Amino acid sequence: MADPSFQLLLLLSRLELTQEHIRAVDELIPRVEDWDSFTRQASDRFVLPIVHSHLSRRWRDRIPEPYIDVMKHYTLRALQHNLNISAEFKHIVRDVLSPLKIPHLCFKGPSLAYQYYPEPAQRLCRDVDILVTRKDLPKLLQYALKNGYRAHDPKALTASEESVEFAANHQK
Repeated sequence: MADPSFQLLLLLSRLELTQEHIRAVDELIPRVEDWDSFTRQASDRFVLPIVHSHLSRRWRDRIPEPYIDVMKHYTLRALQHNLNISAEFKHIVRDVLSPLKIPHLCFKGPSLAYQYYPEPAQRLCRDVDILVTRKDLPKLLQYALKNGYRAHDPKALTASEESVEFAANHQK
């Protein structure tokens, strides 16, 4: 038998709940022994906003007192992070890719959220995924580094042609 916390987490990770799901959640809530761990797992799996939304809307009175507030606090922090990611996403497209006329494809993260989630803020992301051709990558890296962006991996990346060529050819 699967852990009730994990079963509950799986059920509440869905955007929509059927009547069958609602009945299952009703049965699982009293079986959750560690709400701290449950909240941490939801956060680690990037589903806390959806989980919190379901619980606070329908089962608020069945969750031990501090945990709905803790989930709300973590959700608000995660949403603030999402807003920062979305803003940076727009800056990269507007200030780096467009001036260089680099064809690109934005996927996952904010793009996915706006496409599939009724409330895009419920789709948490930790970064921005942008696909460019390998031949455009050195020009993109050099421009970004010269215009205030800092390298994350490798940290020692510089805007020199040799450095960006090496990174473009040998870095994931």
